[in-house]
Amino acid sequence: MGRRHWAAAIAALGLVGTLGSAARAQTVGQPAIDVTPPMPIAALPALPAIPPPPAAAAPFKPVVTVGPPIVVPTTVLPSPKPATPAVPTAGPVITELPAMVIVPGQVTMSPVQTSPGTPMTLPPAGGAPATTGPATGAPAGTTPLPAPAATAPAQDTYDSSVKFKFKPGDEHLLQMESSNGLFKFFVGGRLQIDAVWLRTSDAVAAPTTRGGIGRIDDATNFRRARFDLGGTFYKNIDFLLEFDFINTFNAERTGAPLPGNTPAPTDLWVTFREIPYIGNLRIGNQKPPISFEHMVSSRFLPFMERSLCFDAFIENQNNGFELGATIFDTYADEHGTWALGVFKNTRNIFGWNVGDGEYDVTGRVTYLPIYENDGEFLVHVGVGASHRDFDDDQDRMRARLLLRNGPAVLHTIVAEVRTLGSSRDQVVPEFAMVWGPLTIQAEYFGVWINDARVPVDTAPRRDVGTACFQGAYAQVLYFLTGEHDRYNRKTGAFGRVIPNSPFRGFGPCCGECEDGTTCDTTECGPGAWQIGVRYSWLDLDNKIIRGGTIHDITFGLNWFLNPYMKWQWNYICEYRNAFNPARDGWIHGFGTRIAFDF
Repeated sequence: MGRRHWAAAIAALGLVGTLGSAARAQTVGQPAIDVTPPMPIAALPALPAIPPPPAAAAPFKPVVTVGPPIVVPTTVLPSPKPATPAVPTAGPVITELPAMVIVPGQVTMSPVQTSPGTPMTLPPAGGAPATTGPATGAPAGTTPLPAPAATAPAQDTYDSSVKFKFKPGDEHLLQMESSNGLFKFFVGGRLQIDAVWLRTSDAVAAPTTRGGIGRIDDATNFRRARFDLGGTFYKNIDFLLEFDFINTFNAERTGAPLPGNTPAPTDLWVTFREIPYIGNLRIGNQKPPISFEHMVSSRFLPFMERSLCFDAFIENQNNGFELGATIFDTYADEHGTWALGVFKNTRNIFGWNVGDGEYDVTGRVTYLPIYENDGEFLVHVGVGASHRDFDDDQDRMRARLLLRNGPAVLHTIVAEVRTLGSSRDQVVPEFAMVWGPLTIQAEYFGVWINDARVPVDTAPRRDVGTACFQGAYAQVLYFLTGEHDRYNRKTGAFGRVIPNSPFRGFGPCCGECEDGTTCDTTECGPGAWQIGVRYSWLDLDNKIIRGGTIHDITFGLNWFLNPYMKWQWNYICEYRNAFNPARDGWIHGFGTRIAFDF
C-alpha cells in the first residue's frame, strides 16, 4: 500500500480515537492522559492532559493502555513492487504505525508526534525503558521499530536436473532419471543377425502338394531389429513403446509368396503400478502370461529359437503379442507371481482385430519353493492356462524349423493343422531349476480344440468334436566359466546373463598394458561360455486330423562377450513323421547368430 493510503487510513483512525477520548473524559470525569512512554505499574505518575493538537499536526493515532505494558508492534508489509521515488506531500510523512500499549484501568488516546520522513518508535516490552537513542521527533526512552525481515523471493521447488544411470547388468544401457525420482526415461533396442545352412533328403523336401515340406534353402537374415523407448511418469506409471522393423508379410495373394517388409508393434503399453488390492494393471499390446519360455525375452534365449510347442501353440501368427489388459503382482515376499489378462484374439502382427467376441482369457501362477544365495540355487514351478475364442471361427497350429531360413513368409513349415471350431483351451505346467552353473528347464503343452471341423477350405466337412494336441520340451545348460542364470522374481522368468569377466577385445588388456602398467584382469576375461542341449516334441495328430509329429534335438554353444552381446551356434537334427510315411525323414541344420541389445 502506498504512503498516501497509509496516511489516509491512519488519519481516519486518529479522528475516531479523538472522539472516543473526549467521550471517555465526559463519562468518567477524568482528563485525557498521555502515557507515552509507558512506565512500570508500581510507579505510574500522574500524566498531564493532552493539549489540543495543532492545526498543522498529523492525525492522532490511538495508543490504548490497559497494562501491564505489552508491546504489539505492527510490522510494515514489504512492497511487492520495486521502490519508486517518494511523491512530495503536504504535511508530515508517517512511515511507521504507532505502538498500542494496554494498561489496566485506563483507556487513553495519545497522538504520536512525527516529523517528515522520520520513522516512529515503540516503547520496549516489560515496562522498563530500553533507550537506544531518541529518534528525531519521538519521545525519549523509546526504541526504534525494527526493520521488517527481508523476504527472500519464492524458490522454484521443481528440480529440473537429470542424471544418467548405468551399471553393468542393468536392463538398458541409456537411462535417465530426474533428480527428484519422479520421472525416468530409457532408450533401447536389439539386433540379431542370423546365418543358416540346412540339408534334408529329397523325399522330405518334396512339394507340399505331395506331402513334403518343400524346398529348403540356406539363408542369411536379420532375425530381429527392434527399437524401444520407455520410462516412468510420477514414479508409478510405466510406459513402453517397442517396434520391430524386421517383419514380413505376403504381398502376393496368389501364386508364390512375395515377402514385403514392414515395421510392427511388439510391446506397446502403459502400466499403473501399486494399485491397492490389485497390484499392477497393464493396458496395451503385450505378451499373454503363459509359458516360461514365452515370458523370457528374446534377448535372453539360450537357443536361437524357442521350442516347437511355442511355435505351434503360443505364437499364433502374432509374434506372441496381443492387445488387452492384464493385472499382475508378486506374493510371498516375491517368491511367487500371478497374472490374469483379457485380450482380443489376434492372428496378425499389427496388434488389431475386429469381430464379435473373439476374446482370449489367459492366466499364470508361479512359485519358488527354493531360492537361495540371490538366485544361485533355485527351483521354479508354475502353471499357465488359456481359453481362446477363435478369430473368424478358425484356428491354425504350425511348427517351423528351429533355425529360421529367411523372412517369415519363406520359413520352412514342418507340421501344420488348420481347423474350424469355436474355441481352444490349453494348459502349460512349467519347471525350472538353477543349481549354480547348471540350469534345467521343461514344459508340457496340452491343447484342446472345441467343436473341431475339417477341412477348412473345402466341403464336405467332418465334425471331429474335441481334438487334442500336445507337446513338450526339456533342456539342460551348463556354464563352463562358472556363471549362473539370473532369475527375475517380478516376472517369474530368466533374465540377463552377466559374465564374471567380460571380453574386451583381442588387444593388450590383460597382464601388462601398452604403457607398462598392470591391467585389471577381471575386466578383460574370456566372457561367459555356456553349452546346452534341448529335446523338443510336438504331436499334431489326433483322430482324423493328421498334422504330423516332430522330434527335434538342438545342441547349442553360447559365448556371452559381455552382458549386452552374445554369439550363438546351434546344430539341429529334426525327425518328421508325416501322414505319408514316404515323406518321413531327418532334417539337419547349422545356424549362428550375433546379437546385442542395449
